[in-house]
Amino acid sequence: MIMSKIKSMTYIKDNGDYSRRQVIVISEPRENYLVLDVTKLRLVDQQLLTENLSKLDEFRDEFIQEFEIMTGVSYNSLWRSFKPGGIEWEQEDEI
Repeated sequence: MIMSKIKSMTYIKDNGDYSRRQVIVISEPRENYLVLDVTKLRLVDQQLLTENLSKLDEFRDEFIQEFEIMTGVSYNSLWRSFKPGGIEWEQEDEI
């Protein structure tokens, strides 16, 4: 689930350069696969879940397209990846 909370941070690169950023955290750092384990669901419930996840994907795609039209900003241009050891979190601001 995407959290709609803006967090402020200072990011320090390996070379010592730093920058202040405002970010929405999509995923915390992890080493393993993050999955939905549907093993114990009935086949009909697995199908229901996959159908609804497809609808969610369609909604997300429509939202992204609308966002890009309204703002003139490419959604994909917003993605960044930061090493956790270089982040100094500051305050949290609500959207």
